[in-house]
Amino acid sequence: MKIRPAWSFEGAVQVIIAELGEDAAADAVDRSQSLIRKWSDPDHPSLPALDLALALDAAFVNATGREGPISAIYTHQLELDTDVRDVAPANLGMALFEFELAVSETRLMFGQIRKNSTSLNQLSMSLWEKEMLLKTME
Repeated sequence: MKIRPAWSFEGAVQVIIAELGEDAAADAVDRSQSLIRKWSDPDHPSLPALDLALALDAAFVNATGREGPISAIYTHQLELDTDVRDVAPANLGMALFEFELAVSETRLMFGQIRKNSTSLNQLSMSLWEKEMLLKTME
């Protein structure tokens, strides 16, 4: 399986495919399984149109009750654009607080993964957990 960068549309589509299965993901947007797989491939130039991306997200939310991965990518990119435009002097105290918060979230995620694994030598996590861990660490 190819590595998808954190906060990538391809990674978000891969999470949806992993959770829903190729059949359900393809049915949600009335497209072929082959095209859905291409959308999740970082080496393929095609990506879903906005209406299809939102339909994939809606199917994911309906099936899992969790936030849509594609919507999270759009939100993140908008936050990055806003951060670039609203440059303000750094508040060291707030930066340290946010850093500590990210470290704590990462510890909690690793604790949950460890709790769900049968042994420390064979830690395993779902694609969703990997994506969330990468996002938290980033």
